[in-house]
Parts: sequence; C-alpha cells; structure tokens
Amino acid sequence: MPGQNICVRDASHGIKSLECSNLYCTTGRASAAILRHLVEKRHRKCLDLAKSRYRRLAGKPWFSLDLRHGRMIKEEMRLEWNGSIVEAREAGSGPPVVLVHGYPLDGAMWSGVSRALALRLRVIKPDLPGHGENPAPAPGSLEGHADFLEALLAGLQGPVGLAGFSMGGYVALALMKRRPEKVRALALVDSRAGADDATGRAKRDEAIATVRSGGVQPIAQAMLSRFLSPEGLKRADLVERANRIMTRQKAETVEADLAAMRDRPDSTPALSSIAVPTLVVVGELDVLTPPSESQAMAAAIPGARLVTIPGAGHLAPMERPHAVAAALGDFFASALASPGP
Repeated sequence: MPGQNICVRDASHGIKSLECSNLYCTTGRASAAILRHLVEKRHRKCLDLAKSRYRRLAGKPWFSLDLRHGRMIKEEMRLEWNGSIVEAREAGSGPPVVLVHGYPLDGAMWSGVSRALALRLRVIKPDLPGHGENPAPAPGSLEGHADFLEALLAGLQGPVGLAGFSMGGYVALALMKRRPEKVRALALVDSRAGADDATGRAKRDEAIATVRSGGVQPIAQAMLSRFLSPEGLKRADLVERANRIMTRQKAETVEADLAAMRDRPDSTPALSSIAVPTLVVVGELDVLTPPSESQAMAAAIPGARLVTIPGAGHLAPMERPHAVAAALGDFFASALASPGP
C-alpha cells in the first residue's frame, strides 16, 4: 500500500498531518506514528486512550482523535454527488455494511443499531440526497436514490452488505434489480416489495397536499402513531428522538419522497432472482408493512430467512435497536465471511 496521511485533530493546534513514506494501515505502524505525534506534542493525557483505541483501527484509511477532549471523532466516508461533497457517517472495522434509512428520516435513525454493529463490522449510514446533512437535492424517484447508493458502494472494497429500512428497502431492491453484483448480502427491514395500490397512491397525494399546506410537522405527528408500537409511544425519549429526526427534514424532500414511493414499480417479480444471502426483518407489531407481507417476501426470495422483532412496531431499528443489531450482526458477519455466489 502506498504512503498515506494520518490526520490527528487537535482542538488547540488545528489539523496535524503525519506523512509516512512506508505507512501501512496495520495496528503497529499506524499506532506508532500517531503515538509519536502525541509524545512530541506532549498530549500525555491522550496516550493511554490512543494506545487502547488505535488497536481497533487496523485497515482504516484514516481516522481522527479530538486531543482536547480525548475522544474519537466520528469517521466519515466522502463522495462527490451532483456537484456536492457528501459525507456518510461510519464506524467500526471489518467488512462494510451500508444502512439505508427510510421516510421521512435520515441516517440517524440507525444510530442505536450502528453502535452495536460497529463492534464487529464497518458500518456506513448515509443520508440519502436531500435528507439530513446531505446537501444534494432529493431526486424524486427511487431510481435516483439508487444512483446515489450505487456511487457510494463503488467506493467500498471487498464484499458489501446492504440493509434497507422501509423506503430504504425500496431503494435497495431498485439497486439489486440493476447492479446485483455490488451486493454480497441483503437485509430488508420493515419493508415490502409491492407497489402502492390505488388507495395507497391516493394517500400519498393527500400527504403531499399536507406538506404543501402545513409543512413537515403534521406528517411527523401522523407517522409517530404508525411508526411505533403502543408501548413505544409511551417512551418519551423515543418519541422525541423520532419526531426530531422527522421534523428536521426539508418539506421539499418529504414531498419528493412521497412522489417517489407513490410512483415506484412492483418489485415482487424480481424477488425470485435475488441470488445473495437475504434476511427479512420485521417488527411483530408493524402496521405499515405487517409481518404477513414480510413472510411472503421472504418466501419469494430463494434461501431468505425471516426474523421477527418481538414487541416492535414499524420503526424497529429505533424501538428495539439491540434486537435488530443482533439479527443483522449475526447475518452479515456470516454472509460476508463466506465466498460469494
């Protein structure tokens, strides 16, 4: 591997770049370079932290440490998309797994799941265009979101795992139909393959009218009771987090997503052609994509397994993050370690 730069973020001294002509991203050499810098700059309080934490970073292309507070800075994968620099949050090391969020959310919905998965995998949780901190406009079609996802996966090496929640599952299926070779293992979480029927399309149009007249807040309020189980709705912290994520989305993004979901094609005929290990996950109390639909979807995908999350509603990754992470972690750790088809 050619020489690389390792950047250390020092809150009092700015960015320090250590250039090593023969640096390999292995535990020993990467750690030694960083530790030398810490010693030279007399950041003694961070040495013990660095000694323990840099051992976990083997194989990472770059990483950062806040030397004032002695804590790891969240790593980010960067790509250029539609003239904008987009950063996707990541954590952990090992085979990469990309977590695709749903509507009307952003990558933060995966935070609890990501923290657990990062103990055994490299986890990337991007904001789709127009969502969260992604400055690119929402494309207004699932194919446009799949274009972004394809560009993201192109920057990852080795076998890649892909998990899509709800609308993120629609995007994942759109990608699988055209570039299945990009994905080694697939997880569909509280999602479905079928298109909206006439009633569903009419409800999307009603929601678009609501956004245009009242903004995102009415949409968020309506979604909460459908996202969470009755017990989940009693958890003030969970309700507040979910509402906060939804209400920070731009009205034009929410409208574009509604149109994209309304107009999406039926992916059911493509399920039988999925040739990678697949896991279908559903909340036991999901009223938006009920377990019966997940059972049918798993039955239509060759070799797919179904996991039901007890007591969870539609937003299972936020309501029961440890249970979802356990299911995804076991699945991806096994599937990504196995030879490809």
